[in-house]
Amino acid sequence: MSQSAVSLVLNNPATTRVSAARKERIISLLQQNSRLGPSGCRKSWNLGYVTDSCQDLSHPFYRHSLLGVEEGAGSNHYNLILECFRGRELHLLRKGKVDGLVVRSGPALEYLQTVPEKIPLVLLNCATPVLDCDIVMPDNRGAIFQAVSYLAARGLQRIAFLGAAPDYSRYSCNYAERWQTFPEACAYYGLDGQAELLPPAAASTAPAGAIASLVSVWLNSPRPPQAVITVNYLYARLVQAACPGLLTIAGDNNQDQDSAAENLLVLVQDVHFMGKLAVELLLRRLSDRDRPFVRISSAVNLCQRGAKISFPSSDSHRPETVKEIQ
Repeated sequence: MSQSAVSLVLNNPATTRVSAARKERIISLLQQNSRLGPSGCRKSWNLGYVTDSCQDLSHPFYRHSLLGVEEGAGSNHYNLILECFRGRELHLLRKGKVDGLVVRSGPALEYLQTVPEKIPLVLLNCATPVLDCDIVMPDNRGAIFQAVSYLAARGLQRIAFLGAAPDYSRYSCNYAERWQTFPEACAYYGLDGQAELLPPAAASTAPAGAIASLVSVWLNSPRPPQAVITVNYLYARLVQAACPGLLTIAGDNNQDQDSAAENLLVLVQDVHFMGKLAVELLLRRLSDRDRPFVRISSAVNLCQRGAKISFPSSDSHRPETVKEIQ
């Protein structure tokens, strides 16, 4: 087998300058040595990681997610190429640039629904059944049951939930899954729960004023809440600013859990692990493109000042660890 024939097939698997039988043998040998992907296209040994301008990679929450993806790629001898999607196109989709994508960007996800190019991808912290892909998400349902279980164990009866209207986070069902689970968890533990969703305008431009007004209304009501669960850490800090003594549970990680106020608890996602898991799913997809698509829910732990809180779990109310979505 000549070097020139191998070179021709490597550079253009569809070439007609090499006989079909010889080309098939070359491709078979190269696939056995991991030089080509299952489709016969040359492997780039690159994976793409897509974010957007809303994510500040200097923030620990996003940085640790990236580090998890990078570690997963590197341990499997892949390079990682980062692209910040800015609303027009994804350069990583150019032919042969990457073998697959880990997408942690709602706008990029929306863009991918419109382009003809199809590439193996995994959604990280985004969830939608529109794309044929694997999904890695935090266990939002289990997280809310943890929070409500903790408050019930402390003897609290009146709990408020503060979220954002769906338009504020239309690319991710994290917020929706949390507030949809809240009334179910309150009913299970026999608690009086009330949920409030900030309208999109207030959530995106003036959350501090809107939350301060809402907390004032709560505290002056005949039956004020004894604790508040919020969808994210920002809202929790704003609730604390409006009423420092109100027990508050934040729905995602903060920058400095060790110095958080004693009555501010956090539902902590292991975003580093989730990043590594996303790469693992992507590599499995590259080696077996016909396997069923799955959504994996990663455990969330209720923590106080960085320390995990132990209490009776409600595993029977949590979603399956692995759920087929197609």
